[in-house]
Amino acid sequence: AHVDDGARASRVLGTGAAMSILLVTQDETVRDTVRAALDHEGEECHVVVDVGSALTVLGEKHPQLALVDLALVAGS
Repeated sequence: AHVDDGARASRVLGTGAAMSILLVTQDETVRDTVRAALDHEGEECHVVVDVGSALTVLGEKHPQLALVDLALVAGS
């Protein structure tokens, strides 16, 4: 059975609204795949490719969740 994780996340937050999610990765395939999945679920997705840009988005958009490629963090 299909589970609607996006709707579940919104229910957990108690808002019924889209979650704001930050995705940080240089991998184009991961970016495209994850963004497509999040868009399909109706979530608000902010995609960046480096730590500096991630910090900017964190300060401006205040996402509720961040998905971060740890290789970027280790390399900074």
